[in-house]
Amino acid sequence: MKIIRYEKVVKLMKKDLTFGLIGTGKLGSAILAKLCGTSSLAWVVDRSLHVDWKQYIDIKFSKELHSELPAVDCILLALNDASLDPFLRSLHEEDLPICEYMCHFSGFLNNEIFESMEPFGKKCFSVHPMQTFGVLRNGVFDDVFFGAEVCDSTREFAEELINLLGGYFYELPKEITTNKPSYHAIGVAAANFLQSSIEFAKLLAENLKLPQKQLLPAILKTAFNNSLDSILNDTDFPLTGPVARCDAPSIALHKRSLAPNPLVAEIYAKQTESLALLAFERGIIDEECLGRIMGENF
Repeated sequence: MKIIRYEKVVKLMKKDLTFGLIGTGKLGSAILAKLCGTSSLAWVVDRSLHVDWKQYIDIKFSKELHSELPAVDCILLALNDASLDPFLRSLHEEDLPICEYMCHFSGFLNNEIFESMEPFGKKCFSVHPMQTFGVLRNGVFDDVFFGAEVCDSTREFAEELINLLGGYFYELPKEITTNKPSYHAIGVAAANFLQSSIEFAKLLAENLKLPQKQLLPAILKTAFNNSLDSILNDTDFPLTGPVARCDAPSIALHKRSLAPNPLVAEIYAKQTESLALLAFERGIIDEECLGRIMGENF
């Protein structure tokens, strides 16, 4: 009997969990990399067969889902949002391998997507890792927040799955699951918007022919650590610079200096607008200051 520990609770499991995985995109590849060294992953459906499956001698690879694949506890659906609903609606019960549970990982879609599975009697749930998968890295799931949409019949299994992946289980309340795009926007802000700011700094450095590797890492590390500390220590928005000082003339000079490249100037103006609105919302600048910055900026 195997003892599994998660969230300071000891669970007894009669056997190892077993899974089938559908999808080998960025998320699916990360799940495959995490589970391939265990006895948990029985099979993978990879329609493109672009994975070098020969290195995974204990895992069965198939181009299509079919009922002759080994029985598993749960089928993991690592499909993109646009593909998930059409895929589920295309399934027939006779096509499914034996399984008790089905799980999707979308941060945008809720469990209503499983409506077509109800006649099959499957226990369906979703868990979304608040993580970005642009580059496959070791430990990509370690300590990651998994927002779970579960019920009484799936909660414990979802916790065990997340524990196996190395993440942190959090059951999303109904007011979030019924408006899940608002939750998904957190990931967009944390990863994509952060990356856009960094890419803009790289672009400005390129335009001035400055060496990025020497110019940017130190300031990026300091800025990121300051922001991380504000989360972990529950402190104020650590904003510095012309917006924090309400230095509208400097903002205007920046924009004029960038004017020879209208696209770059426009990106600067939009990012300044977003930053000023956040600074106002957080109480760093007042309404008069916000008006001055917007007046100089647009």
